[in-house]
Amino acid sequence: MTPRSARKVSTPEPLSHNEDLAKRVREALRGWRPLDERPMAGGVSFIVRERLTCAVLGEDLAVRMGADDYEEALTRPGARMHDLSGRPMPGMLFVGKAGTRTRSRLERWIRDAVAYSGTLPPPRS
Repeated sequence: MTPRSARKVSTPEPLSHNEDLAKRVREALRGWRPLDERPMAGGVSFIVRERLTCAVLGEDLAVRMGADDYEEALTRPGARMHDLSGRPMPGMLFVGKAGTRTRSRLERWIRDAVAYSGTLPPPRS
């Protein structure tokens, strides 16, 4: 029997994210301040004015979206409910390649996410 301290523990590899999409998101967010970028499980998140605004997870863009715009946003190309855990996450959407393929589509998602996140209360310190 192998002692506990000598056992190999396998840790799952983190999901990689689409770095090309992340680069395009960085470009679309250029000029928004303050802007912070943080690694997260399976991707990278973008925080504008101290609020999570969007992320790149795997091949998808994840964006914050207010309840008033949620249903309309789901009708756009590539949009679907954010269901990372198997349950829909209110206020978040996934956007696939069809919704981020062009610069104008990507920038619209970013503008909408920044506008919505700007309506949220400041984070607690």
